[in-house]
Amino acid sequence: MNILQEILKSGDGKIVGQLANQFGLNESDAAKALSNLIPAVAGGIKKTANSQSGLEALISKIESDRNVQQSFDMPEVLANAESTQSGNDILGDIFGSKDVSRTVAGQTAKSTGLDLGILKKMLPLVAGLVMSSLNKRGSQSSGGLGGLLGGLAGAAQPQRRGGLGGLLGSLFGGGRRQVQQSSSGIESLLDFDGDGNVADDVLNLARKLF
Repeated sequence: MNILQEILKSGDGKIVGQLANQFGLNESDAAKALSNLIPAVAGGIKKTANSQSGLEALISKIESDRNVQQSFDMPEVLANAESTQSGNDILGDIFGSKDVSRTVAGQTAKSTGLDLGILKKMLPLVAGLVMSSLNKRGSQSSGGLGGLLGGLAGAAQPQRRGGLGGLLGSLFGGGRRQVQQSSSGIESLLDFDGDGNVADDVLNLARKLF
């Protein structure tokens, strides 16, 4: 199951329901928003994780932020102001400019017909959710998050790569040749297969912005 499906189906739609209630949407529109914001967030994560320093910064941010860690399994924390701040911090790392965030939200509003103001408020929460989902995957990988941090610096032992760092490195290309060779890219992870979903338009927009 890819990350988009994980977020949409988590807890029998608990995340979708939380965001729908939080922003006054029906669940169909909340799912549509998620389906079209996640690709742009993923594009930003891919860009950031392509450098070792960017990868380490993302891992460090998750390690120190309980709201990000919990949001996938406890979506009620998305209503906390801290979750919005955490998400904005992530967006700052992966997009680098508020203009990119505004453009992504604007394109999504144009493509889906959803309210721009709502999408701007939802985008940082989506960033946190994507990172929370990746963090959960990483915690289930061999080595654990703590054990892999030393392997991210300098001459790491490839066999020790695991947890979130190894996951991001292998999925997004973590700056090592052997990792990049095995990486299938964010498109494979999120299964954007040209099925006509407007999410592909947002992902293409994100590529141009980066």
